[in-house]
Amino acid sequence: AWLTLFERRTIRDAAAIHVTAAREAEDFAALGLTAQRIIALPNGVDPPPAPSDAPAADIAAATAGRYALYLGRLNWKKNLGALIAAMAAVPGLRLVLAGNDEEGHAASLHEAARTHGVADRVSVVARTVDGADKEALFARAAMFVLPSLNENFGNAALEAMVRGLPVIASDGAGIAEVVRAAGAGLVCAPTTGALAGAVDALAGDAGAARAMGAAGRAAALADYGWASIATRMVAAYRTLG
Repeated sequence: AWLTLFERRTIRDAAAIHVTAAREAEDFAALGLTAQRIIALPNGVDPPPAPSDAPAADIAAATAGRYALYLGRLNWKKNLGALIAAMAAVPGLRLVLAGNDEEGHAASLHEAARTHGVADRVSVVARTVDGADKEALFARAAMFVLPSLNENFGNAALEAMVRGLPVIASDGAGIAEVVRAAGAGLVCAPTTGALAGAVDALAGDAGAARAMGAAGRAAALADYGWASIATRMVAAYRTLG
């Protein structure tokens, strides 16, 4: 609603609107907010850094065993409760949820894990994670899952791709189109059943998971490095006159 109230004039007078995914352009159109041109250009990603220091103790403990990873804000919009519930159908796998806790949401995640009988297989790292801690989470994960109800893009999933992890993205996330086009993982509805099926499929087929991870890494390095994205953005600006 705030877009229609406060940004209509700005958008109406813009030479172009930059969106990071097709679904974002569709959201603007649904609100009747259009410009002369839509520039659809995704976010970029840095290549992974060289290995650095050992991770903190809470990360080392969380990454023991085989696990699926979510890295990002701990927020209701991320649909993490459905992902926790899905883990009840995948008994051989742990789940690590890591990121800044918004509005005390971590407490509800712990409660969900207890409710679904998976508290012993779910680790919640409720803090900002970066540097060696972030790299350890990615390096030891079996897959990355982005179960969001709605997400303009999903940078963390692209970071997972460039590190060679297969990605499960909900069809509510803008990056789903990237995952699908690259063959980098699976796209599913943001429901408990669909997430359980996708996680179980990757957990049960190591060869397919490796192939998807390799395809995602190749696509991320070739098409989503910042040099490539910047070149395409400059070219788009030059068409605006």
